[in-house]
Amino acid sequence: MGQDWYSCDVCGEAVSDYHPEYTSCECGKVFCDEECAYNAGFIRYDEDYEGVIPVHPEHGWELESSCAYCRGEMFEDEDLLEFALGLLGINREELVEKYKNK
Repeated sequence: MGQDWYSCDVCGEAVSDYHPEYTSCECGKVFCDEECAYNAGFIRYDEDYEGVIPVHPEHGWELESSCAYCRGEMFEDEDLLEFALGLLGINREELVEKYKNK
């Protein structure tokens, strides 16, 4: 069994899966510590959790954890940029040209 390294999806810091505060969500997001997990809205559902436990949208089983990204509450910058460019009716290359000529 080897040690794997990941980049925290919040701060970008490298973190080992052996690090004591390493946390990952079922959607695949990785967090280097409790602060980054909190900032990403991470929730671990256990016997003490009193809210509604969400169900995996594709498979129908109850999740053991979730974060604001997989719940659709937060979005990656790349996704927001692509959406904004669509609203503006331009592509990335056109935006780069406009930025160069500002």
